[in-house]
Amino acid sequence: MIYKLVFIVFFLAVGVRNADWDYKNDSTWGGTCSSGTQQSPINLVADDTVLEQIFDQFKFHNYDIPYEATAINNGHTVKITLAAGDSPIKISGGGLIGNYILDSLHFHWESEHTVDGKQFPLEMHLVHYSERYDNTASANAEGLAVLGVFFERSIDDDEDFMPLIEVMQNITQTPNVPTKLERNLQARSFIPRVTGDYYRYMGSLTTPTCNEGVIWTVFDKTLPLSASQIRNFEAVWGVDGPLVLTYRSIQPLNDRVISIRNIKLSGWPPSLDLQINTAIER
Repeated sequence: MIYKLVFIVFFLAVGVRNADWDYKNDSTWGGTCSSGTQQSPINLVADDTVLEQIFDQFKFHNYDIPYEATAINNGHTVKITLAAGDSPIKISGGGLIGNYILDSLHFHWESEHTVDGKQFPLEMHLVHYSERYDNTASANAEGLAVLGVFFERSIDDDEDFMPLIEVMQNITQTPNVPTKLERNLQARSFIPRVTGDYYRYMGSLTTPTCNEGVIWTVFDKTLPLSASQIRNFEAVWGVDGPLVLTYRSIQPLNDRVISIRNIKLSGWPPSLDLQINTAIER
C-alpha cells in the first residue's frame, strides 16, 4: 500500500510523465488549475501576514540518515527520491496533525513563490504526504504538506549539494531516465539550519492537476548555492528542448490568510529556538 501511495503522490506532485502541458501556457491548464480558489504559488507579502503564536516546533525524523538517492529529469524538473524503506523520513509538529512522510523533492529555477515581489534563483519543494491516508492523500484536504526552501547565490559551492551536482550531467539531456547518485544523501541537507521562521498558508500543487488542500510551509531562511551550481539546473533539457521556464505564474490570494512564524516577533529566545530547530529526531 505504501508503494502505491508513493507513486500516486509523486505522479501528482511533480507532473504527469510526458504530459501535454508546459509552464509557457499555464493559463490554459484548465480544471482545478483555472477554477480553484486556493492555488499556488503566491506572493508572500510580509506586511499582510498574521503573526502565528500557536504552532510548535517542527520535528524532523530520520532527516539525518544517509539514504541511497535517485535523480530523474522528468521533463519538467529535477526530482530526487531517497530510498528510506522501513525507516521513512517524516516531519511532525509545526501545526501539522500527525506525521507526514517525505515522498520526494524537486526544484524550480527561478522560484515559484516570491517574497514581497522578490524572486529567488532557485526554489526546492519537499513533498510529504499524511500517513493518515492510504492512496488518497493528494485528494484530501491537508493530505499533503510541502516545505518550500529558497536558495541564494553564494561565492562558494555548497558541499552538501555536490552529490546531486555530480550526477546532473548524466540527466541533463536524458528525460525520464532515473540515475542513482554515487553518494548517499541526508534530507537534512535540504532544509535551512534554522526552521523556526516560516510562512504558512493553504494552497495547491503547482502543476496539473493543481489539487488544493495542500499545507504550504515556506521557510524564511535560505540555503546557499554557487552560481556554477545553479547553472547545472539551468542546463537541464525537457522533451522539447531546454527547460527555460520551470515555475508557475503567481496566483490570486483570494482572501486566504498567510501566517508567519517569527522567532523574534513571537517572543521566543533566539538561542533556544536555534537549539530546538537544529535537533534532528529519529
